[in-house]
Amino acid sequence: MQQSLEALQWLRAQGCRQFFFKYCSTFDSTDKGNIGPVSDALLDALKDDFTIACPAFPENGRTIFRGNLFVGDVLLNESGMENHPLTPITGPNLVRVLQRQAKSEGRLDPLRHPREGRRCDSRASAS
Repeated sequence: MQQSLEALQWLRAQGCRQFFFKYCSTFDSTDKGNIGPVSDALLDALKDDFTIACPAFPENGRTIFRGNLFVGDVLLNESGMENHPLTPITGPNLVRVLQRQAKSEGRLDPLRHPREGRRCDSRASAS
């Protein structure tokens, strides 16, 4: 967490105004995972209360639908990641994972596809 806060401080000193916290597209699903706490710390440092959590990486087959993370056509927790020795995935729902990790309330925020105007529930947020 300290490294992330130091990086944020350095980036702000360089004049940056938009920040991205990069984490693994397979997500750290343990209740003591670092994604929620680091997001909380960065939000506190920025004096903000909203961020978007989106570990989708379509080039590697990672997509999100209705808050659930997929590997190809398979839910993350059925992709072999349920047997990961350090961060076993017990459920694919990003909102539930972040609610267990972060102090902030997570929610699913339905979006409309920008080009076609149709709904696509593809964003999980910690707010």
